[in-house]
Amino acid sequence: MKLFVHFDEEGRILSVARVHRTGDAPQNPYIHVERQEHVLEMDATEEFQALDAHEIAEQYKVDLKSKTLKKQKQAGPTKREQPRKGAEKKPRRKSD
Repeated sequence: MKLFVHFDEEGRILSVARVHRTGDAPQNPYIHVERQEHVLEMDATEEFQALDAHEIAEQYKVDLKSKTLKKQKQAGPTKREQPRKGAEKKPRRKSD
């Protein structure tokens, strides 16, 4: 099986296509791409065969120098996701 990875000039994966080999060489499904976009053709390893196409796009990035897929670092929680100090709700007092 071949993987065709459609990516932009920064190495971000835009889409992934799997093409099963037949008698002929597999054809690139990304015939028309923009000038700043590229296509990487590679053999699908067992690791990539175990993942869905969207998982590859979410978890990997194209290393532009070596033209290989590199696993992205998992981002930590952003400031918005971190709870603010004193953010827990306090019950209101009933005034008489």
